[in-house]
Amino acid sequence: MPLIDDFDSLDEEEPFEIQHALSGLNSRLIANGMDGFLESGTLNEEKVGIVIKSLLDRERKITDRVASINEEYRKQQLELKSSNQKVLNQENEIEKLERLLHDGRARELKQLKRIDTLELKLRRVTKFAPK
Repeated sequence: MPLIDDFDSLDEEEPFEIQHALSGLNSRLIANGMDGFLESGTLNEEKVGIVIKSLLDRERKITDRVASINEEYRKQQLELKSSNQKVLNQENEIEKLERLLHDGRARELKQLKRIDTLELKLRRVTKFAPK
């Protein structure tokens, strides 16, 4: 929940509502581990500056963290793309080898049929050859 939601609906002519909103904001800052900016119910300008600096510092840290996460995500996407390309290359190589294997088996089968035919002819020739 943003820290300044309470200010969205405030009427400038109602100081009690403004004070209540500031008090709520101060409480949320303290609950989030930051220094508050109210002292005895009054606004402390020095603490407001400290709170603003702290909020800007927190925003910078969050921005840096988001940038770091985005960079890590980009690197992982590149690694994934590279890995996917390697897998695709390996799949293509496997398909090529499978085609070569299939062609080799087809040639082997053709040779075996030829050998069978030659063996059959040889048996016929030797069967009818003079003894």
